[in-house]
Amino acid sequence: MSGEANFGNQTIQEMIHSRTVLKPEVDRDACIGCARCVEHCAAQALSMADDGFPAVAADSCITCFCCQEMCPEKAIVLK
Repeated sequence: MSGEANFGNQTIQEMIHSRTVLKPEVDRDACIGCARCVEHCAAQALSMADDGFPAVAADSCITCFCCQEMCPEKAIVLK
């Protein structure tokens, strides 16, 4: 199947769109404040806030999902 066929496929386009609009969000019930997500954020879109939890700058996020992959508590969710 060529790229042009995929471009016209509504199902594939919806799947691609859903993956590109996802942004990380911190699950405060699971987060232990270790900052591993902040350390591994390639775009530096995460920082530790004064309350001890990571804060996400959604406009800076490049949706690489490294923060989610590196979190030992799985406290980064994608929404």
